[in-house]
This record gives sequence, structure tokens and C-alpha cells, in this order.
Amino acid sequence: MKSKTLYTILGIFAILIIIYFIQASISDKKPIDEAFTDLSQGLEEDNIGEILVYRPGEEDNGVHLVHEGKDWTVASNYGALAKERNITEFMEKLTALSGELRGTSEEIAAEFGLTDTSMAKMVIKDKSGNVIRSFELGKDSPDYRGSYVRVEGDPKIYRTMDGINRYFGLFNADSDPDSDRWSDKKIIHFTKDELQKIKVISGNKYYELVKETTAPQVVPSDTSKPAPPPQEKWVVGKTSRGADIDEKQITSMLSRITNLQATDLVDPDSAEFYGFNRSKYKVELYDEVGDKYIFELGNKITDDTNRDKYYARLKSSKLVYLVAESGYNNIFVTPFEKKS
Repeated sequence: MKSKTLYTILGIFAILIIIYFIQASISDKKPIDEAFTDLSQGLEEDNIGEILVYRPGEEDNGVHLVHEGKDWTVASNYGALAKERNITEFMEKLTALSGELRGTSEEIAAEFGLTDTSMAKMVIKDKSGNVIRSFELGKDSPDYRGSYVRVEGDPKIYRTMDGINRYFGLFNADSDPDSDRWSDKKIIHFTKDELQKIKVISGNKYYELVKETTAPQVVPSDTSKPAPPPQEKWVVGKTSRGADIDEKQITSMLSRITNLQATDLVDPDSAEFYGFNRSKYKVELYDEVGDKYIFELGNKITDDTNRDKYYARLKSSKLVYLVAESGYNNIFVTPFEKKS
């Protein structure tokens, strides 16, 4: 009986020891907001005018984003519009950036990819050109969910939960900041709802797609109710001889035109050499107030991968693109082929 009582006392004592260590462990843990340091002071999208990301000593070969009004452009890629999705996602992460302290010694910087030969710099400026904050971007964390950073001039090394380096194509020490991944290559920034008429000219042939608007019939007894919206329908308009347009294909044809994507952007300062002055392939776009915009193709070239492409531009824009031959065929060739 005495032995049973002794075992009971020892059991209770062991349980109390376990509870003590559990409580001590809990009390030593920091809340998540205390364990992480806020690195986003002053970083609000409305205040940011420029973001530059580059390898040390290679400022001219980096990514340069510029914020004017509501638009972001890629200054390092001829001023192309930046992809809205990229900007939205990146800004959400940048303006909430925080990091968990991992070290403060320069001797361990190499472990985190934070040396002159392995890191990249990210300089963030306001709209007056003043630096708000400058970061040094290291390598990915082992789980690839985050990355290592430090504020320039501060030895503290942090692990962030967001791999902001990957937005710039910095996957390892050998990769360079990539402007192309930020560039919106959609050439025609109109939707079919914003257009009234499209005329496609291919040499001496052409076809038109026209939006017809029909007012709904209102029954007198229903005059107290709001009138239904007008009904809109795209139809084939005037066509030249040889244009064999299938009414069933109008929706896909509109999509091919308004969603046309370029493969590359090229130097607009050399536009005079791209053959636009003798273009045979054009798309005239008329908006709902009658303003006309012209998309046109220039010379055909063969790129380094032996693929045929065409120079292309929207005349009202300074940007010049390259369009794959498939894009050319979908708009300027296939609609003029006879259907069997």
C-alpha cells in the first residue's frame, strides 16, 4: 500500500514538472508580430515613384519601374505598361514586408547570398526622386517560401516570408533582373465593348466587323419599370471580294484582335527601319465616339530561333513590338481563305 502511494506521489510530481516546462516554453515564445520586424516603413504605393532592381555596379542592366498617376511602366523595357497583376501582387507584399532576424554579422552574409557578387539591390524612390528605402536582396530561404534581405547600411539580416526577389527573376546568383517578365505585351488595349467598328486591311482585300445596337421594345404596360438595356450584336459589315467571313467566327475573331499579344518589344527609336511606311496589313479600330486608331504590321523578320515574326505597332503609341506569324495569320490570312 505504501509502495502504491509512493508511485502516485512520484507520478503527480512528474506531471507538475512537465507542466512547468510547458508553461516556461510558452512564456518564452514571442507573438508573431513581435518575432518579425516591420521593414515597410514609408512604403505606400501612392508615395512610390520608382523602383530599381539591379546587381551591384550594373544599374543600366536592371529593372526600372516608374509610377505616374495610376499607371506603372517598365522604363527599362522602352516604357511598356507594367502588368497590372504583377504590380498588385508585388505591392501587397512590399507594403507589408517584414522579416525574422537571422544574424547581424558580415561574416555570415555569404550564407544568405548577401555579398557583392551574389546579391541584388532594390532602391525605392518617391515621386521627387528621393530614396525612401534601399534593400539588399539575397537568396531564397531553404523552403523557397521566403528570401533573405537586409536594409542597406544596416547589418541585420532578415528572412522574409515573401520571396520578393523572384518577382524580378532573381532565382539564383547567376540570374539577372528581368524587365520582360514585368512588361504587358497586349498591344490593343480596347475591349470589344469599347469599340464600334473594326476594319481589317490585308493588301487589296478587307473586311469589317460592326457592332449593331438595337433598342428593346417596351410594352406600354411596363413603362413604370426601368427600360432594359440596348441589345448589342457584332455582325459582318462591308467586305471586299475574296473575304470569306463566317458569321459564327465573329466572337473568336474579335478576341484574336483585341487580345493580340506580342512576343517582344523592340527599340522604338529605330521604327523608321521597320517597314511601317509601306505597310500592307492594318487594323482600323473605331471607338464609340468615332475616334480611329490604327494597328499596323511592318517588315517580316526571322529571329535567332528561326521563327518568323512581324514588326507591329499601334500608331498612337510609341511602342514597337514583334508579333508571331500565327498572330499575323489569324487576323490577315485565315479570314480571306475560302471555306470548303
